Amino acid sequence: MERTTYPFTLDKQMVIDLKTEYLKSLHEAVKFENRTPTDTLEVVAIVLAYLKISIKRYVDVVSMTIIHTFIDKFSDHVEEKLMENFIHDKDGSFDDLIREDDGTKYQRERLLNREKLLREVLDKLVNFGVHYK
Repeated sequence: MERTTYPFTLDKQMVIDLKTEYLKSLHEAVKFENRTPTDTLEVVAIVLAYLKISIKRYVDVVSMTIIHTFIDKFSDHVEEKLMENFIHDKDGSFDDLIREDDGTKYQRERLLNREKLLREVLDKLVNFGVHYK
């Protein structure tokens, strides 16, 4: 994708900011060595800026490629196979998979009954004149 004759990015402002940052650092390094800055520093600064941006893009592209190629396709394949098996489920094995566990069913019913009882008690207390926050 990067076979153009020039570096490609739509994030022109980031290139300018990074180039300025690198150019400043390079100028300081050259002055520290008592040398005069040249046009080469300008090229080095823009190459470093583009390199930093392209590394970030590379990480994103690789991640998106992995997600799209492997994870999305795998989940689509699993979903497709599940639906095929569900449609052709003659022995009711899917019903067994989605049936609520007896313990969970009992606990849910117990909690719903307790909630009902507590709401009734609260209503009686409010009618009696007890206020709560």
